[in-house]
Amino acid sequence: MSSFKKSLFCTSALIPLLGLGLYLYSNTSAATGSVPNNCFADYMFTDPLLIPESQPVQKIKINRKHIYCGEVIPNIAKKPVAVGLHAKSASKFPDSATGKLPTVPAANNEIYTTREVAVRETLHSSFKDKDSPGTSSMFPDNCTEEQINNSIVYAYAPNTSGLSGPTPPNSKYCYALDQQFTIIIHTALKFTSQSAKNEELVINSAYPKQ
Repeated sequence: MSSFKKSLFCTSALIPLLGLGLYLYSNTSAATGSVPNNCFADYMFTDPLLIPESQPVQKIKINRKHIYCGEVIPNIAKKPVAVGLHAKSASKFPDSATGKLPTVPAANNEIYTTREVAVRETLHSSFKDKDSPGTSSMFPDNCTEEQINNSIVYAYAPNTSGLSGPTPPNSKYCYALDQQFTIIIHTALKFTSQSAKNEELVINSAYPKQ
């Protein structure tokens, strides 16, 4: 086989592999618009994340489903209602949730409110509304899931006053209009997997204060 034919053969063989690589890369949740892959999974928690400046060193998990997908839970009257949903992908809701965006579109680095939020448990189930006022405070769209998670754990840490990160700029964290903002955090005891024997303390809900 001539060197030209060998080169052509190698190039044509690499094209499908390159296409596959680009597809896999585009379907990871690493950049803007990092919505979890399966919002209908039963358990969606981060790995244990280091709490900055904790002594002794401590780690905590975050309930990804609540923040990035929304959840359906029974309210006081035992009626199923939507809760959560505080981040989305480049103005695109995950398959599990819907809502109305501001009439005047927010900048992609701005905190904003989504109205008439509704969440469903499965792809074919009906949407359940959030209790009144039915709104969600949303992290800026240009923040990645990793940045948001880092900011949540930073805000949870002692002596950070609940802020989303140290003085900007710092690409590890999420900022709004290039400024720190306050994150409201709620913890809860949760089973974090189907095989878990005991509940553990996790960050169950976190959203930006407006």
